[in-house]
Amino acid sequence: MVKRKFISILTAVIVLATTVISGTATSFAGSSSVYCKQDARGYCTLASAVMMMRQKALDEGNPGWKNITQSSTKSVAWLEGQGLRHSFTYKGISVGYGEFKSGAELKETLKTLLSKHPEGFEIYDRNLPHAVFLTRYEAFTDTFYCGDPVYGYEQPLAESWLRTGFKSITDEEELQEAIVNGLEAYWFVSAYTPKVIEAVVADTKDDEEDGDDISADNGTSAGNNTSAGNSSSQDDVVNSPANGVVDDNRGNTSSGNTQVNVPSTTPVSIDDTSTGSYYYGANIGGMSDPSESLSNEMSDIFNRVNNFNDVYFPDVDRNEWYYRYIEEAYELGLMSGQDSGEFDIDGEVTIAQCVTMAARIHSIYTDDRHSFNMSGSQEWYDPYVDYAYDEGIIEKKYTKSRVMNESATRAEFAEIIGAALPSGALIQVNSVDDGAILDVESSTSAGKMIYTLYRAGIMTGYSDGTFDPNNTITRSQVAAIIVRMADPSKRVRV
Repeated sequence: MVKRKFISILTAVIVLATTVISGTATSFAGSSSVYCKQDARGYCTLASAVMMMRQKALDEGNPGWKNITQSSTKSVAWLEGQGLRHSFTYKGISVGYGEFKSGAELKETLKTLLSKHPEGFEIYDRNLPHAVFLTRYEAFTDTFYCGDPVYGYEQPLAESWLRTGFKSITDEEELQEAIVNGLEAYWFVSAYTPKVIEAVVADTKDDEEDGDDISADNGTSAGNNTSAGNSSSQDDVVNSPANGVVDDNRGNTSSGNTQVNVPSTTPVSIDDTSTGSYYYGANIGGMSDPSESLSNEMSDIFNRVNNFNDVYFPDVDRNEWYYRYIEEAYELGLMSGQDSGEFDIDGEVTIAQCVTMAARIHSIYTDDRHSFNMSGSQEWYDPYVDYAYDEGIIEKKYTKSRVMNESATRAEFAEIIGAALPSGALIQVNSVDDGAILDVESSTSAGKMIYTLYRAGIMTGYSDGTFDPNNTITRSQVAAIIVRMADPSKRVRV
């Protein structure tokens, strides 16, 4: 498959005497229309079904095909807490479910199904778990294509998120084969009756939600993502990844759009989940806002080196407060995912990881192009520790090997990360008097830095006026803080 790109270009300009595409729908519409991204983590099966139904309606000439959405179909297709129903009907489009036989030649099975269902069908790997919309097979290059709800456009199956289940395989042909052989179930359009598909403006019950339009065959797939056969009277469903809810570990969230002015005698009471409750760029307490010029300066320094659309962290919910911070932290090259494939939003960070992030931020800001190369029998973090100590970022206590793998407290993280930038990049935008943070002494080394970061709008506390300095800090909170370090426009005004 090394030659696939060349071959694909070649086939686009050569008119073949016989077709080289099998199972191709009559008019695939493209990423801006038929294809869509899942609305939230855990809805890959619903989004894939939507793409499939859109394509069927389009092929049938139904002008309302664009009105098929995840929100409009959810009432008939989705069972909350379980997943996509095995069978359902929406606006005359009936969807059925099947499972692949163990040990079968699945490649030929997929090709046969594409011939029977030229609009494509949804395939599902229960082990990941993840589903995509299989669109076509290109015989000339031996390539399956799909619409992946992680990305929202058509791509080779071997480039879809299903590839993450086979990280040890680098050859594209072998990877496609492994993905295909790992499939366990599929959904398909079982019947089509022409009906008007109107746009759904409000979240109301669909006309077809009741009665016989939802078919049940007395089976369910529940629990640990396994099919339980015909042992239940419930409608058929299949589990999608669970939807986790993450806050700041203190139950605090921020909402609304009210500007908050904090008098100097009032304890500071914003939390690390703040993303939109405070007007960015506002003049607080008569202070001028010098951050605009700093934002322009920092944007020239911290460049985006990654594309968040190229990765998928199953534990990152786009509807949660941390989403935009994790996205930007990844794109700036300041944070990445774990070996498990997740971002690990609730995971703790070690002293070594704190020092590493601080060293990277400092090196980028100063543009010293430090290589951080290892030598001899060094630990992975040694080049970062040596650099951070030499640059005056950390004190001697943070160079000891015995503390490197310890979880960092919120105070330790503040003390380390705050020293990564000079005072000129930590300009004051908030008026926070000493003593305003109820559980932080402003006279200690860590305390001084915590107050500096509060005043700069980079680090914040909880709604009860505390900072909880001795508690550990999570990776989602770290993402918010380092993004505010690199991007002053994200800093919080109180």
